[in-house]
Amino acid sequence: MKKVNDCYDLKYTKSVTLRLLSDLHLDSPYTDLKKVKVLFEEAKANDYKIIIIGDLFDVMGGKYDKRTIKGDIKKEHSEDNYINKVIEDIANFLSPYIDNIALITAGNHEKEIDKRFECYLLEFLSLYIHRITGKDLIWTSSYAGFIRIHGSRNN
Repeated sequence: MKKVNDCYDLKYTKSVTLRLLSDLHLDSPYTDLKKVKVLFEEAKANDYKIIIIGDLFDVMGGKYDKRTIKGDIKKEHSEDNYINKVIEDIANFLSPYIDNIALITAGNHEKEIDKRFECYLLEFLSLYIHRITGKDLIWTSSYAGFIRIHGSRNN
């Protein structure tokens, strides 16, 4: 598990293509996972690096969440261990792409769970992914920060 602070420098020795994604809400029944999978498969096939900026999770179906509408939860998550099931499903979804994921940052949905339960979703996601792949996920719990992209042109 690799947690970083507000600034993280991605350093590559060769040219890379970045795929910047946000607000995926992977556990939402309204997310088109087939389309999202296509984006990740393209990244894997072309060795793109993926940066996910906030709201990888939706997690609005918890018992004490004021935003909860039980009909807006996937059937497979409608259990007593709701948050664990969501983390496990997202870890399984992301694991094939671990070598392509450069960074994941928290969004307001992750921060709401952090605040309510003192439970850091991205930390638990990282642990699940490490258990599945043996590799570390790079993440930050910061809600705000900077992405600095430096490039050079070699002729």
